[in-house]
Amino acid sequence: MDNKLKLKADKQTKKFMKSARAFVAEKLTGDPAGKIPEEFKLNLILLETYYRTFISIDMEINELESLVIEGRYGPQPNTLLSVRDKACVRLESLMKQLGLTLKSGKQIGTTDIKKSDSPLERFMAQKSKS
Repeated sequence: MDNKLKLKADKQTKKFMKSARAFVAEKLTGDPAGKIPEEFKLNLILLETYYRTFISIDMEINELESLVIEGRYGPQPNTLLSVRDKACVRLESLMKQLGLTLKSGKQIGTTDIKKSDSPLERFMAQKSKS
């Protein structure tokens, strides 16, 4: 991949991740600039990796003259197509988990991280009221 395409892919990835982080932060904390809990940071790192891979490979495919290569047993699809498709599947799966698709965004409601429903905390709250 040439340097120009790599820079373009990095720019698109940064823009996408800025929006994704703000969306996830707002879903979790109610504030787009809120702090994302540690347990969600790995998902965001994976999302960035899958997105960058998808965008980079897609740009590289668009630069190809042919999508078919000569293989051992004759013409076959370029292996970049398979890599792009796998990155797309992983990206879409992770986006669904984080509520970043239209359908999953409607299904996932706002989660209140600060409010705890543990039985111990409810018991302690009731005890302090009495």
